[in-house]
Amino acid sequence: MGRIYVLHGSRKQLMAYLQSHPEIRRLSLLIAEDGDKSGTTDWVETAPLDGIRILNGVPLFPDSPHMVPVTVEIVNQLLDEERTSAD
Repeated sequence: MGRIYVLHGSRKQLMAYLQSHPEIRRLSLLIAEDGDKSGTTDWVETAPLDGIRILNGVPLFPDSPHMVPVTVEIVNQLLDEERTSAD
Protein backbone atom coordinates (compact mmCIF):
# COMPACT_ATOMS: atom_id res chain seq x y z
CA MET A 1 0.00 0.00 0.00
CA GLY A 2 1.35 3.45 -0.85
CA ARG A 3 1.66 6.60 1.15
CA ILE A 4 -0.95 9.28 1.57
CA TYR A 5 0.14 12.92 1.33
CA VAL A 6 -2.05 15.85 2.29
CA LEU A 7 -1.21 19.00 0.34
CA HIS A 8 -2.61 22.46 0.97
CA GLY A 9 -2.16 25.46 -1.26
CA SER A 10 -3.56 27.54 -4.05
CA ARG A 11 -4.58 26.04 -7.37
CA LYS A 12 -1.38 27.38 -8.91
CA GLN A 13 0.80 25.84 -6.18
CA LEU A 14 -0.88 22.45 -6.38
CA MET A 15 -0.75 22.38 -10.19
CA ALA A 16 2.96 23.23 -10.07
CA TYR A 17 3.55 20.41 -7.58
CA LEU A 18 1.72 17.89 -9.77
CA GLN A 19 3.55 19.03 -12.89
CA SER A 20 6.89 18.60 -11.12
CA HIS A 21 5.95 15.06 -10.04
CA PRO A 22 4.85 13.22 -13.21
CA GLU A 23 5.25 9.88 -11.40
CA ILE A 24 1.99 10.59 -9.56
CA ARG A 25 -0.59 8.63 -11.53
CA ARG A 26 -3.59 8.47 -9.18
CA LEU A 27 -4.91 10.99 -6.71
CA SER A 28 -8.00 11.99 -4.80
CA LEU A 29 -9.11 15.59 -4.72
CA LEU A 30 -10.98 17.36 -1.93
CA ILE A 31 -12.05 20.92 -2.68
CA ALA A 32 -12.66 23.18 0.32
CA GLU A 33 -15.09 25.95 -0.54
CA ASP A 34 -16.24 28.90 1.47
CA GLY A 35 -19.88 28.04 2.09
CA ASP A 36 -22.75 30.27 2.92
CA LYS A 37 -23.40 31.11 6.56
CA SER A 38 -26.58 29.00 6.79
CA GLY A 39 -24.82 26.24 8.74
CA THR A 40 -25.77 23.52 6.28
CA THR A 41 -23.19 21.13 4.92
CA ASP A 42 -23.22 19.21 1.66
CA TRP A 43 -21.71 15.73 1.76
CA VAL A 44 -19.96 14.18 -1.20
CA GLU A 45 -19.94 10.41 -1.33
CA THR A 46 -16.67 8.85 -2.42
CA ALA A 47 -16.25 5.45 -3.99
CA PRO A 48 -13.67 3.09 -2.48
CA LEU A 49 -10.44 2.81 -4.45
CA ASP A 50 -9.14 -0.74 -4.88
CA GLY A 51 -11.16 -1.97 -1.91
CA ILE A 52 -9.94 0.74 0.49
CA ARG A 53 -12.73 1.82 2.83
CA ILE A 54 -13.20 5.57 3.18
CA LEU A 55 -14.83 7.22 6.20
CA ASN A 56 -15.53 10.96 6.03
CA GLY A 57 -13.03 11.31 3.20
CA VAL A 58 -10.26 9.51 5.11
CA PRO A 59 -8.89 6.22 3.76
CA LEU A 60 -8.88 3.55 6.48
CA PHE A 61 -6.37 0.81 7.11
CA PRO A 62 -7.55 -2.61 5.92
CA ASP A 63 -9.34 -4.85 8.41
CA SER A 64 -7.20 -7.44 10.15
CA PRO A 65 -8.33 -10.51 12.07
CA HIS A 66 -5.93 -9.46 14.86
CA MET A 67 -7.40 -6.00 15.43
CA VAL A 68 -8.03 -4.90 19.02
CA PRO A 69 -9.29 -1.59 20.37
CA VAL A 70 -6.52 0.73 21.53
CA THR A 71 -6.87 1.52 25.22
CA VAL A 72 -4.87 3.67 27.60
CA GLU A 73 -3.61 0.48 29.25
CA ILE A 74 -2.24 -0.87 25.96
CA VAL A 75 -0.52 2.44 25.19
CA ASN A 76 1.06 2.53 28.66
CA GLN A 77 2.18 -1.10 28.29
CA LEU A 78 3.84 -0.31 24.96
CA LEU A 79 5.55 2.75 26.44
CA ASP A 80 6.84 0.68 29.38
CA GLU A 81 8.16 -1.97 26.99
CA GLU A 82 9.89 0.70 24.92
CA ARG A 83 11.48 2.28 28.00
CA THR A 84 12.63 -1.12 29.27
CA SER A 85 14.21 -2.07 25.94
CA ALA A 86 16.00 1.31 25.73
CA ASP A 87 17.73 0.73 29.10
